[in-house]
Amino acid sequence: MFVAATPVAWRRSQPTAVVSRYAQLSGRAVARSPQAAYGILDGLFQQALLGYITGRTAALDELTAQVRELMPYLLEPVAA
Repeated sequence: MFVAATPVAWRRSQPTAVVSRYAQLSGRAVARSPQAAYGILDGLFQQALLGYITGRTAALDELTAQVRELMPYLLEPVAA
């Protein structure tokens, strides 16, 4: 039987899933807790959403650039 997750639980699980998949593709381990990853990514998303709904046309491009810049910092450093 399929049980749907609550919207809040689903929303909170998504940053963790994204960071875990990014780590897997990068061949590195996740360095931050799920709570930290959620807080960081959700904060960026919230700021972009507020910018977008208030007419800041660059908000989505800024979000993309910020996430691309931030993601490596959520992982363990590359082994030397």
